Amino acid sequence: MDEPRIKVKVSEIRCETGNVKTFKLILAEGEIVFTPGQFVMLYAKIDGEEVGRAYSIASSPLDKGSIELTIELTPDGRLTPFFHKKVEVGDEFEISQPKGHFTYTEEMGNEIVLIAGGSGVVPFRSIMKYCTQKKLDTKITLLYSAKTVDRIIYREELNRLADENRNITVLYTITRQTEGWDGRAGRIDRQLLEGNFSPKKLFYICGPIPFIRDIGATLKELGADRQNIKRDVWGA
Repeated sequence: MDEPRIKVKVSEIRCETGNVKTFKLILAEGEIVFTPGQFVMLYAKIDGEEVGRAYSIASSPLDKGSIELTIELTPDGRLTPFFHKKVEVGDEFEISQPKGHFTYTEEMGNEIVLIAGGSGVVPFRSIMKYCTQKKLDTKITLLYSAKTVDRIIYREELNRLADENRNITVLYTITRQTEGWDGRAGRIDRQLLEGNFSPKKLFYICGPIPFIRDIGATLKELGADRQNIKRDVWGA
């Protein structure tokens, strides 16, 4: 038997970067219960055919009555061009029940390192907002790799969360040097990981497959236990 879907309506659309938008979806009725880091399937009718894709939930479970999905445009995809170019406030869609085990709750540990490549930062926004709203003592370090400064998703919000929550540290690194950028340049390398490593910490990696593979291998070399490394591959 198919699981019941959840009806949602677009109430707000925000441009995060030139190719990334966040869609706030109001629930038609009731609430949606999820754990930070989970995803939903988003369904839309395109040219008479139903298309579904998985998207990490960007909002916190404590944001009642709605969820937010952040969608990066993939020009050769089907769903992302539709959402970026066609969808308007008031449009209605369906989503699945929340899924996935790439999650964080306070019982899992109080020191976590979130390692993001590109739009892999999306589930980490949910985790960081949740921990801040609940005033948890969780020490969070976000290592975020983006191609250029203008491709950093949620930059102002991430900086604000770090200002509000003394337990949050945000470190950006840019892989393609941008004029005027005086921060760290290059990929997330062994040196950066080693500087934020402890065998007691939980490590979450989200981004393209090669990114996840390389980061995971380096963490193992540094001595991280396999069960302390969580991986999530994003896609469009």
